[in-house]
This record gives sequence, structure tokens and C-alpha cells, in this order.
Amino acid sequence: MAAVSPESYELAGQKGMHILASPQITPIPMVRDCYERYGKALAEAGFDPAEFAVPQSRQVYCHADAERAREDPRDSVMWYQRLNAERMSSKSGSAKSYELYARAQERLSRTEYEEYLSSGALLARTPSGLIDEIAHLRDEIGLNYLLCVTDFVGLDTDTTIKSLKLFAEEVIPILNESEHMVSTR
Repeated sequence: MAAVSPESYELAGQKGMHILASPQITPIPMVRDCYERYGKALAEAGFDPAEFAVPQSRQVYCHADAERAREDPRDSVMWYQRLNAERMSSKSGSAKSYELYARAQERLSRTEYEEYLSSGALLARTPSGLIDEIAHLRDEIGLNYLLCVTDFVGLDTDTTIKSLKLFAEEVIPILNESEHMVSTR
């Protein structure tokens, strides 16, 4: 089940459903709170929270040069986020439950690239930087399953493949070591 609002995390937990979360610019403390609500609801419904993934879908770009890692996906990320904000359905929903979408739409429409980087919504770093950032997410929210969005509109195929190869060769093996464990199920 897609989980966006705190209530949707709770509902998924009450029903024993696995979740997919893709917070764009949600502050880490709010993300942590949502996962805590999810775990509590799972436990209260008789499920073992340890049997459920703590997943995040994040845009990931890897480059050996820190400046290139930071700048290469800029135009693509901003195009995607502006389109995402434009297409949110807050105008069609008048119910109180749609207020979250209206706030998210407004915030996405004014968020700058640097905030995507600093919030962890965009993981665009060198291999060591990605290892550190993913470990930070593991420590802060319990992340144990990372879904990587690696297609950046406007980046040529060779650049994208180089990013994927670098991630596969220098990041994944480290994450699979016990001290940095992120599930690759």
C-alpha cells in the first residue's frame, strides 16, 4: 500500500499490509514518526513489525566527482518535481483528507534543488557519500529496503549506465556488509 499521510501508515499497519513510501521533502523526524506509527499499528494488530520492510523510494545518482554527482541530475530533478506538483490532485478533492495534498503541492512547487539534496529526497553523491547517506537513513528511520529511481530525464544513456555501474560496484557491496546492511531482497 502506498503510504503518504501518518494515517495511511497506521491503516496499512492495522491491515498488516506492506508499504511503499517515497517522501519527497518530508523532514526526517516526520518520516520517523510515520514509521513508528506503522510499527505500533502492526504490533497492535498482532503482526511482528520485524517481518515488515522499512522501504523508501529515492532518486539515486552516483558519480566519482562530487560536483558532477551534485549537478548532473539538477535539471531532471527540477523538471520532475515541478511536473509532480502540477499534477497533484488537490483541486479535485474537497475532503479534509486532501488537505495534505494541497500543502504538498504548494511546497513542491516552491522547493529548490538544494533542499532535495539536503533532505535526502535526492541521493546524488559520490560512492562514499551515498554509503554515508543511506546509512544515515538506516540509523534515523530504520530504512532496510531502498528502491532506487535511477532514470533522470535529460541525462544520456551512457551517463546513466555509468552511474548504475558505479553504484553497483562501489556502493552495494559495502551496504551488504553487516555494519551497513540494507536489504537487497
